[in-house]
Amino acid sequence: MPKYNAKVLEELISDLSGLRADLRTQAGNLQTAAANLSAAWEGNDGFEGFRGAKSRFDVEFGTEDTGDMTVDDTTIGTLNGLGRAVEAAWQNAKGTDSKIGASFGG
Repeated sequence: MPKYNAKVLEELISDLSGLRADLRTQAGNLQTAAANLSAAWEGNDGFEGFRGAKSRFDVEFGTEDTGDMTVDDTTIGTLNGLGRAVEAAWQNAKGTDSKIGASFGG
């Protein structure tokens, strides 16, 4: 008897997928807003401070436009990795169950 709950795993996969999509959308929105703010502040005293803070944020969070959303040491990359791992584990469990069932003629 499996020691997992298929419905819970499928809901988790769906939830993670939805959250990743929302996060990607917000990441894109943040990049657009930051570009607009950067353009407005260029030449002002606060510009260099803003640019440094934005750069540190991008390194930590990851950015959609640079492909860093798949780098596992960024926040969004970690979330993507978690989603991929849960889905792979679920697919492996289903595959194993199918093979075991087939070996018993089912």
